[in-house]
Amino acid sequence: MKVILTGITGSLGYEVALNLNKRGFTIIPIVRLGKSKRFKINKISFGEVINNDLMADDEFEINSSADCIVHCAGNIHFHNTGNSNEKMTEKLI
Repeated sequence: MKVILTGITGSLGYEVALNLNKRGFTIIPIVRLGKSKRFKINKISFGEVINNDLMADDEFEINSSADCIVHCAGNIHFHNTGNSNEKMTEKLI
């Protein structure tokens, strides 16, 4: 099963990625452009990585098929969140 995963560079997304990988899922992470250079999980190899900032206003197209999306990205700085978490979810949908 293929899973598109957001938030993989954060604590929750990282743990979800490790668990999905352990269960045999193929993971296609969405990673912000600024994070892609530092993005590395030694225990998982990715055939594909989607570079996109879900907070940016541009639309993007996912060119691969997946069975589901697991959305773990989010703005955790609550005093500045506004509608950012909602915006990321809407962009994915």
